[in-house]
Amino acid sequence: MNKDFPVWIVVPCYNEEKRLGRRAFAEYLSIHNDVGFCFVNDGSKDGTIEVIRNIRDDFPGQVALLDLGRNYGKAEAVRSGVSHVSQLYSCRYIGFWDADLATPLEEIDNFLKILSSNDELLVASGSRISRMGACIERTPFRYMEGKFFAALSSAVLGLKFRDTQCGAKLFEKEIALRIFAEPLISRWCFDVELFARIRDLMGHAEVKRVVYEVPLQKWKEIPGSKMDIKGSMGMILDLGKIFLHYGSAL
Repeated sequence: MNKDFPVWIVVPCYNEEKRLGRRAFAEYLSIHNDVGFCFVNDGSKDGTIEVIRNIRDDFPGQVALLDLGRNYGKAEAVRSGVSHVSQLYSCRYIGFWDADLATPLEEIDNFLKILSSNDELLVASGSRISRMGACIERTPFRYMEGKFFAALSSAVLGLKFRDTQCGAKLFEKEIALRIFAEPLISRWCFDVELFARIRDLMGHAEVKRVVYEVPLQKWKEIPGSKMDIKGSMGMILDLGKIFLHYGSAL
């Protein structure tokens, strides 16, 4: 059974039984036989793992399940998934995708097209930019919150980002292994920390050359988000931790 694909996508899952789109994954997998998904069950207390098993049973050659046993948080779930994939399968790209599919799976195709068209690019990161011809559905509050956080993140990184927090990212395998090699210090905004690690590995100027913010064609805010006031405060505190830990490279 071949499990070596050009692309493996890690999907972190915590209590996603009602939001994990089995049909959407099935439709995508049925017409994309060069993409594998590694679902990471991050200590879910509902029926998430059963949903994942059903998807795996439908596509045993393209779907892997990693059960962490208890809740570690999204950052460690993604890191564990990247490690799991890299040890077991051959691939050119490793990414992660939010389980609620706020970013449709079809966007993976665009990410791949962009990365494969330019050998210098190592990272494709989704960007929820509202513009003509795109369907980006966010509440006004989330939109303003996103702009505010992007400005803070850009200040911490010393780099101009429009959107660091979109839960859709794809990496060239070697850079993924390097930035996910060690546990992350942030829980709520580990995406920013990943960019800080890329900056430290490659240099400030190189980040602008190897990272591409991909304007999404579609994105929809999904009800049931785990983000609340506690999470928002946690993100601000995490930015402080990232600045103190990685700030010397600015």
